[in-house]
Amino acid sequence: MKNKTNYEIIDNFISDSDFETLEDYIMPYGHSTRPLTLHQLGNNVPWFFSLGPSVEETERAKKAENEITKYEKLEPYADKLFQHLFLLKSYQSNYIQALVPLTNALDPLGFCRIVANLTLPQKENKRGLFHVDGDKELNPSSESMTTSIFYMNTTDGPTILEDGTEIECRANRLVTYSNETLHAAVLCTDAPYRVVINLNYFK
Repeated sequence: MKNKTNYEIIDNFISDSDFETLEDYIMPYGHSTRPLTLHQLGNNVPWFFSLGPSVEETERAKKAENEITKYEKLEPYADKLFQHLFLLKSYQSNYIQALVPLTNALDPLGFCRIVANLTLPQKENKRGLFHVDGDKELNPSSESMTTSIFYMNTTDGPTILEDGTEIECRANRLVTYSNETLHAAVLCTDAPYRVVINLNYFK
């Protein structure tokens, strides 16, 4: 098993008011305790269907797959999700301003990629492939980046790191680790969806 991964967890990463505003824009039904206004509906972030991450299964990933067996791996083509790409190098979504409370709180030297992922529930917890974020051909310096995952809702679908560490999926939680760390998402069973925002950046 790989040595313990260095990571940091910060709960209540942004203020309650900023988090509720972010919920109104990001979550499909907005903040759970109040209805969306027409203004918010007009600015709600759109989601786009994706077949899931296209990642190369490296020897490191295969080793993690073999050693971490608590969760069954999703069947091929079952790792479907909805995404919204906020930023990728020079591309910026028209909805990038919705993330200002989050990006200001991180305050990095620069972002390389920000994407929101929405996965649907399963009858049992299953995980996706172990991978690192980013494509070396697209960004040769991806290994020197930092990755943060910001959780938009609380579910029973954790993030698993390659040493077996499980990061619980809790609303307004941020977990940060080196971008070269292998990780995998576990799909939830107890909520209509699991929503996270992945941020890759240089400190």
